[in-house]
Amino acid sequence: MKYRFTPTAITVDYDELKAPEVSLSEFGWVVTRTLRCAWGNRHMLARQLYGRSGRNDGGDWWVFEPDMFALVEPTEGQDTDLFCSGVSIRGWGDPSGGDPVPSAREHIPVGARGMIEYVFSELSVQYSSAPWFYEERFDSGGEVVGVTGGRTDELYWRSDHAKVDKQVTRPLVRVPGGLWTVVLLGVWAIPDEVFSMKGKVNTIEMEALNLTVVNANGLEGRRKFAVGSVLYLDAVISENTIFHAARSNGRGQAFSRVELSFAIKENGHNYFFRPGEGATGTWDALDHDDAGASPYDPYITADLRKVIGQA
Repeated sequence: MKYRFTPTAITVDYDELKAPEVSLSEFGWVVTRTLRCAWGNRHMLARQLYGRSGRNDGGDWWVFEPDMFALVEPTEGQDTDLFCSGVSIRGWGDPSGGDPVPSAREHIPVGARGMIEYVFSELSVQYSSAPWFYEERFDSGGEVVGVTGGRTDELYWRSDHAKVDKQVTRPLVRVPGGLWTVVLLGVWAIPDEVFSMKGKVNTIEMEALNLTVVNANGLEGRRKFAVGSVLYLDAVISENTIFHAARSNGRGQAFSRVELSFAIKENGHNYFFRPGEGATGTWDALDHDDAGASPYDPYITADLRKVIGQA
């Protein structure tokens, strides 16, 4: 299943009561708009502005993006795309639409469940630059690789074809890498790969969703992870309820928060290494035969892009 995005469709008529309010903090720009719509349309408008819901179509998961506000920064003349991050609703004006005597309760219309019904509603809509569909982080680190199990006596160092001693449980190598965490928000249909691909290593190069790096030429791009460097560890799934933007009956739709963790090893997961016997900075790989033709492969490989909705 692949995630695809489409702008949310605003079908409810509304007025803007005043100019947007703009603020700036350590978390970035925040814009607040004040809108007015018919009282009976308030929930539908809020759902459409908030977005973050979707539909399953032919195996792909289409996600409705939140409403966008393009903030033009005066000093730079550039647009900053902000997305709706919250909506609050209250009644606007006089409940009856006229000028009743305040103490005369019979002039104030009361709807179902004893709630006062206004003619219009006022929506305070907040836009921010915070991620709305996913969160992502990378914790740099490393680990010492261990060789264990019944196949240990079959291992050879590729460089000199020397057999690895049975008692060796650590090849004394600290492998650079880290922990890559991806949190998907508002997931309705969880791909089966989230469960079936745990413990597997990537067969195709993967790309971070939003983590950027600058290369030697000064060009910025998303961080890439080479083939064999990503090991899928686990998923933590929790459920919450938000409104489905495509529905008008006011009922909630259950969505999940899926936190995925991947171990990154720059030198790859499917090979074990020791410091090379030659020049400094070289590494010797392990084989499981004395001819050096068949690398030791402790992991099963898979296209892990499917876990995060990239394929």
